[in-house]
Amino acid sequence: MKKLYILGWLLVTSLSFSQTVVNLETQAEYSLSDKAGAYFKDVNGVLNKFLGTWRYQNTPNNPTKVFEITFYKTSMKSVGGMYTTDVLTSRFKYIENGVTVYNTTLSGRDNYITGSSIFSADLSKISLMYYEPNINNLPTKEIPHGDLALTYQLNSQSLPTLNWRITYFEGESTSVPFRIPVKMVLNKVN
Repeated sequence: MKKLYILGWLLVTSLSFSQTVVNLETQAEYSLSDKAGAYFKDVNGVLNKFLGTWRYQNTPNNPTKVFEITFYKTSMKSVGGMYTTDVLTSRFKYIENGVTVYNTTLSGRDNYITGSSIFSADLSKISLMYYEPNINNLPTKEIPHGDLALTYQLNSQSLPTLNWRITYFEGESTSVPFRIPVKMVLNKVN
C-alpha cells in the first residue's frame, strides 16, 4: 500500500511539473502568454549549423583585428521563469593590434552573446542578444549592447561562413562605441 501511495504521488507530481515540448523554430509563432510552461526544444537540430568555433580577421596577412568565438548549445534555459528553451551560448576573444581586449574564455561567463530566436521563414538566420563585456565599470545601461543577427551560408568554395550584424537603436550604446566590429564575416574553424 505504501508503495502504491508513493507511486501515485510521483505520478501526480511529474504530471504537474511536465512541460509541453515545442519545436524551437516555431517559437516566434507563440505569444508570451502561450509560451508559459512550454519547452522550446531544438528537436530538428536547427542550432547545430551555428555550433563550433568561428573566426574573423580584418586582413589575411598581418591582421589588426582578430575575433574568435565558439558557440555551444545549452538545453532547457529558463526564460524569466515562464518557459524554457534551448539556446546558443558562447565564449569569445577579441584581439586588436596584438592586444587582447576581451577574453571570456578566461572569465568563464557565457552570457554576453546568447539566444535562440530563429527566423521561421529562413532557418539559416538567428537573432541573439549581444552585450560587450564591461571592462570600464560602466553602468549597465551604458554597456554597448544590441541585437545580433547571424546568417549561416556557404561561401564560393562551399565552406561555412557566418554573416554577423549588430543592430541597436539610436541613442542606445552610442555613448560608448562597440569594440568588436558590428559587421563582419566569420569563417568556420572547427
